[in-house]
Amino acid sequence: MPSNDVARSRRKDPNYIQTSVDLHKALLAKLKSVCVLQGMSLAEALEAGAIKWLESLDEEVPDFDPPAEFEDGRRKS
Repeated sequence: MPSNDVARSRRKDPNYIQTSVDLHKALLAKLKSVCVLQGMSLAEALEAGAIKWLESLDEEVPDFDPPAEFEDGRRKS
């Protein structure tokens, strides 16, 4: 499993943002268990799943260019 250093480096990387989601307890427990068995973080697993889901859509999903932000994270208007 990736070390906490990987998670910390992602938190400092401006290309990543922390988010939260509400998942059913049983689903989260299963995800965490499989992540441990696969040697990957929950973030890596969710990111891989999101990418596969987007790729599976019948319609083309345009690339997303996020809005520019100030250094403190606020969006420029």
